[in-house]
Amino acid sequence: MPGRTPAVYFGTVLRGILVAFVFVTVTAVLGTAAIVGELVFPGRNLCFRIGRIWSRLHLLAAGCRVRYEGHENLDRRAPCVFVSNHQSNLDIWALAMVLPLSTRVVAKASLFRIPILGGAMRSAGFISIDRSDREKAIQSLDAAHAWLRAGNPILMFAEGTRSRDGKLLPFKKGPFHLAAQTASPVVPVAVVGSWDLMPPGGLVARPGTIAVRFGDSLAPGPADHDDVGALLDRARRAILDLSTEPVAAAAADR
Repeated sequence: MPGRTPAVYFGTVLRGILVAFVFVTVTAVLGTAAIVGELVFPGRNLCFRIGRIWSRLHLLAAGCRVRYEGHENLDRRAPCVFVSNHQSNLDIWALAMVLPLSTRVVAKASLFRIPILGGAMRSAGFISIDRSDREKAIQSLDAAHAWLRAGNPILMFAEGTRSRDGKLLPFKKGPFHLAAQTASPVVPVAVVGSWDLMPPGGLVARPGTIAVRFGDSLAPGPADHDDVGALLDRARRAILDLSTEPVAAAAADR
């Protein structure tokens, strides 16, 4: 490949093989354990606990370290809507390591069709959303609504898909309707640097550091119940502000 020595190229290929091997084998083993564990010990967030191990092993295989900033201020007992940007397949591995165990993720329907992984996600209570089907999408938001009403947090990727060029895409209104209807605060989250390490379409991650930055929670106001535009704009500005500082090359928090 242009600009790469044979040794670097060979190392990249080996890392790609390692990540693929880890994904297949670890997902099979831990995914099965998560499904069985949730059946035997329901309500203990075992899927999410096992998911943290799954995420850590993938990050290690990819050579990616993560710095967490602002997470020490999170109220892990309160319901909220975590609203994150989405740059890379690495994002969910980085986020799973630090989000509260009771968090449930609203994820695209295609992920639930992956063998074992999809079953583990369903067992964990993750919520499938198909944006091509308006009725099913509304049903998905109803499920997220119920989870928030039960006192638990939700994670949603505000752009609805991964950014193809690393720049922030327009936000969907769904997360903000959800927050306003349940009077739940929005917690803006910026994942920085993951696009550089593994952009969409890339099969191999480059070793490096990702930053996950949590902003101050944004409480929806009375007017947001009917018009969520102002809440959406506040969250977007917060994520843009959190994304401006480049990732430091210091040792990772985790």
